[in-house]
Amino acid sequence: MSVYTYVAIPMICVALLMFYLAHKNKEKNFIIIGISLLFAAFVNLILGLAVG
Repeated sequence: MSVYTYVAIPMICVALLMFYLAHKNKEKNFIIIGISLLFAAFVNLILGLAVG
């Protein structure tokens, strides 16, 4: 596993936490942060799988 994969896993967890907070607190700010973190984690995960 590369560094990109090690970085992507916690970012996915934080993004899911932001979605949970957005659902619990009914604030849209958490959704924006969660979506951006999820996209960044997805890119890191793809790069990590491609690099090896």
